[in-house]
Amino acid sequence: ELQRSLHYSVVEVGYAGILGNLGGGVILTGFLLVLRASDVQIGIMGALPFFAYLWMLHGSYLVERSGDRKRITLTALWIARSIWPIVIVLPFAHFFGIEERRVGIFLLLYTVYNIFNAIAGLAYTSWLVDLVPEDMRGRFFAKRNFALGITGMATAMLGGMFLDLWNKHIPNREMEAFAIAFAIATIAGFVSNHYLGKIVGIPLRREELGDPFWKLLRRPLRDKNFRQLILLRIVLDTSLNIAGPFFIVYMIREMGLGFSFATAMTAIAGAASLVSMNAWGRLSDRYGNKPLLAISIIGKGIFPLLWLWTSPETFALYIIAHMFGVFFT
Repeated sequence: ELQRSLHYSVVEVGYAGILGNLGGGVILTGFLLVLRASDVQIGIMGALPFFAYLWMLHGSYLVERSGDRKRITLTALWIARSIWPIVIVLPFAHFFGIEERRVGIFLLLYTVYNIFNAIAGLAYTSWLVDLVPEDMRGRFFAKRNFALGITGMATAMLGGMFLDLWNKHIPNREMEAFAIAFAIATIAGFVSNHYLGKIVGIPLRREELGDPFWKLLRRPLRDKNFRQLILLRIVLDTSLNIAGPFFIVYMIREMGLGFSFATAMTAIAGAASLVSMNAWGRLSDRYGNKPLLAISIIGKGIFPLLWLWTSPETFALYIIAHMFGVFFT
């Protein structure tokens, strides 16, 4: 039963990768551009997944209160993934002046999607860690992350090629292409839920619950090192995400490089991360996490600077810039 559950988890994350890449990244940014979203609205879209992290506190409370992580995960994901059929029909709705409010309605739907994704992610991570025996966690999560990365790269590449071919042969009908991409993403999400439901549930042991929830929440904040780590994460995420949502906008709208090019660059970043994963793991075991974290932060700082010299002709520079995905492992 354990082996079947671990197999289902790997299969599930593959379908989740299809949803994540057809319903996110380059394709989702392109969708907003076709909806004529402003830069502020695109920035809000990029910030929403991080805003949703705040709801992990509520997810923690639910887990501590009920202990049924499988039910919390499945319920939250069914709600989140049921948002996508609404997104699919949104561009084709023509009533009550909805045409002028499409971007705002989408951002509201995307907020709900990310909130329930965050709750599910917290419960699922806790559930999966308890499910996988300690002596095989490294191998299992490496296999699972590899399946996610490979599926994500392939989906992103095929999705970008599909959109460019559609625009070439059926111009001025972009919305239908995005609807097809989102429909495939929705089906993949529900198939992912199906396999997730096959994984054996492990209730949270009552002795793990210990102190009341709010006391547990305050406990790590008394640790100076933990507070410094939180501060580092806040500064790092803030700096990275000031420009983060706009790299794709820059390639598609300003440089006119197309969806295929943008998704290819995203795939290169993902491939660099996957290839370097084992090397980072070995270095971490040998030298510890702190030195590697310092190197990673330096690499992430160099990455945005390379974009200052990019143009439609500097193909090699785009590749070099995305090779810095090695520092995002």
